[in-house]
Amino acid sequence: MLLRDNLYETIRDEILTCRLMPGEEVREQELASRYEVSRQPVREALLRLERERLIIVNPRQGYQVNPISVSDARDLFRFRLALEPACAAEAIENAPDDVLQALDAFRAFD
Repeated sequence: MLLRDNLYETIRDEILTCRLMPGEEVREQELASRYEVSRQPVREALLRLERERLIIVNPRQGYQVNPISVSDARDLFRFRLALEPACAAEAIENAPDDVLQALDAFRAFD
């Protein structure tokens, strides 16, 4: 995997886990220093993240982690409400017996 791809994955992970917070300013030089790389792969990774709308480019100012709006949070919550029950049902259908027994014991604990 190329350096810029590794860097892209790392920065993306920092955004998605809020180690880089929504609205936070991001500077090429700071990231280059943190990861001990030149600014070019940082710039390429940030531009790729901009295409995914995770980063906003502010001309002559730098970059910013895209803020999350209330509407975005609401949409994400609705998506999770729709998806998670199906995922849980699928997991239970395919779970081994020992896992199901542990879940029953956990449920009985409540």
